[in-house]
Amino acid sequence: MNTPTEIVEGTSTSGDHSAASNPATHRSWMDKPEAADPLCGQIVDRSYKVKDRLGSGGMSVVYLAEELITKRLVALKLIRSDLSCDGRHVRRFQLEARAAGKLQHQNIATLYSCGLHENQPYLAMEYVGGESLAQMLERRQTLPLDETLEIARQLCSALAAAQQQRVVHRDIKPSNIVISNDNCVKLIDFGLAKIVAESSSQPGLTKTGEVFGTPLYMSPEQCEGRKVDCRSDYYSVGCVIYQCLTGITPHVGYSPMETIYRHIHHRPLSLKEATLGKEFPDSSQRFIDKLLAKEADNRYQMATEIGTDIDKLSHGEDLESDAIEDRSSSARFSRERQQMFQRIDLDNIRKNIRRDQHRGTEKRIILCLAIALVCILGYGLFLVLSASENKRADDVINQPANSHKIKAVGPLFLPYKFFLNESEEHHNLNKDLRIHH
Repeated sequence: MNTPTEIVEGTSTSGDHSAASNPATHRSWMDKPEAADPLCGQIVDRSYKVKDRLGSGGMSVVYLAEELITKRLVALKLIRSDLSCDGRHVRRFQLEARAAGKLQHQNIATLYSCGLHENQPYLAMEYVGGESLAQMLERRQTLPLDETLEIARQLCSALAAAQQQRVVHRDIKPSNIVISNDNCVKLIDFGLAKIVAESSSQPGLTKTGEVFGTPLYMSPEQCEGRKVDCRSDYYSVGCVIYQCLTGITPHVGYSPMETIYRHIHHRPLSLKEATLGKEFPDSSQRFIDKLLAKEADNRYQMATEIGTDIDKLSHGEDLESDAIEDRSSSARFSRERQQMFQRIDLDNIRKNIRRDQHRGTEKRIILCLAIALVCILGYGLFLVLSASENKRADDVINQPANSHKIKAVGPLFLPYKFFLNESEEHHNLNKDLRIHH
């Protein structure tokens, strides 16, 4: 399974967050073991002994450590040393600590403590043995409906706790969902989380138009860089459930921008279409349709509502049709967004035309200069050869009369004078021979 491209603060980076987005996953489940780290074996902040490196991400490195007093294992997350002096990244790291610290729930990885180690901020978090949902899907491709609904139920329970604390995760995806060895679902990595109540007091962290998250699981409003709330997380949950049931995400393009465009404008395939004919209950399809509604007002408004419908689906009950958005309406999009993308497309077309015209003009100028240079060189060579041949011809013409050695004069024609002198010389020679006889 290819790891989706991340778009964080307007910058596209390839690759997964690894342990930065999955600090609760043991390295034995990782595809590639990390190289030896100099921090392994050291004591951090006189409280944690680092045992192993779990992985690294764009902003942090995660280690498996043991708390010296309690002897429990923790996931120790440190900001990268080259970013420890970057105020923006440090503030975001602090925001993650506040968001995780506000949440105490069995389905959310617990934050134990935070501090500094050699001027590097760190977080000590709950270590969960098991595997991420991304690794499970890579191994099994799809999950049965009942297992998927159980994972979704626990995930929505975590989101309900987050909603109560006005925390929006903004990066819900399979690699940030860990299933422990006792089948307990844990939501991890609040590195992109937003505390709605504190959003106005966090200048410089989130600006209108900036895009945060993973394109494969981003809501339409998140793709457009608009303000998001808990309903954006519900859309991401719908993407995760869709992938668990079908093995693919609802929208995927050849590039992150195309994927974003599809989230905003396109209707996903039905579960039956995505699985090439596999049958699903109609209620399951309506449940997915409501989670993936384009407009946030047409989605579930509370995580508890999602949990209620999941319980109904688990017991085979039908969902109320009046509470479900019709698939035809989920395919509609606002005229403003359509016009905006049309303007963007037209601007790109104009830029491409101007660039091609400029490149064509440059090519024509270079070709003309090359032809002119060849002509000049050819004409100069012709003049040099002509002068040389004329000189050699003049040397032959000016030879003494008693000289009978004719020099080769090359391909050029000799002047008429040369042939005249040669005829007179033969005539005089014949005259001398007759007198002698």
